[in-house]
Amino acid sequence: MIRLICADLDGTLLDDEKNIPEVNRKAIQRAREEGVRIVLTSGRPPHSLRRYTKELGLEREGEYCIATNGALLLECGSHRIIREATFGRAQLSFLLAIARQHTDILNPHMYYEEKVLVERQTEATKIYERLSGCRTTLVPDLSEYLDIPMTKMVFCGLEANDALTILQQSLEGILPPEISMFKSVDFLLEFVHRDAGKWNAVSALADHLGIQKDQILCIGDNENDMEMVREAGFGGGPANSCDSLKVCADYVSIADNNQGGAAEIIAKALNWGLS
Repeated sequence: MIRLICADLDGTLLDDEKNIPEVNRKAIQRAREEGVRIVLTSGRPPHSLRRYTKELGLEREGEYCIATNGALLLECGSHRIIREATFGRAQLSFLLAIARQHTDILNPHMYYEEKVLVERQTEATKIYERLSGCRTTLVPDLSEYLDIPMTKMVFCGLEANDALTILQQSLEGILPPEISMFKSVDFLLEFVHRDAGKWNAVSALADHLGIQKDQILCIGDNENDMEMVREAGFGGGPANSCDSLKVCADYVSIADNNQGGAAEIIAKALNWGLS
């Protein structure tokens, strides 16, 4: 029996206009009425989730959300951090040095509390702001912030091409073991501490709530969702999911994120309408 649903936002629970389709909203409402917990599980920073926790009636004590690809687990009502996993100076210095070598193809973004710090506000960064609901903060030099714990670093590609994928492949054998790397969308290569990750945060929350692994449904669409979709008791992805996630999923919906794929997955996992 599913007791906890952890759903990614962009490309999963949200349509391409960044709204929650009504069919998804109704499925979440029905699941909550049946006693199932709903946890938004996103790569976005916390403030960018609040529009959706408010819309779904989750912005209160006893409800939780997972932000910054699992680096932060928070209680929605108080915004209190329950668990966090951050980079220190060594990891940040390593990643910033890599970024400095590839300024022709990427712009590094560093996540500090509610802020996203950048040295350049490129067109790709503006697109990122529109897609994520985040505002970036322009600073003269990211190296001045290396002693501040950061929850995430993102390499934002300057153009829609294969350059970030090639860079990702080149980094696979040289990353320090405490750094995890993945794509969230085609033009974003992301890095979090190995103790972060969506599944690690989901597992920590499940332990906190006394929920077993086989009672968890995880829904996502991209590389940063793969582990939680694979490890959950039931994992699903909408029709628009990347191919590597589809391989991990127990169920891939016929509908995509614009058509309510998340609702279809919830119905499948909770056996609604089945004899």
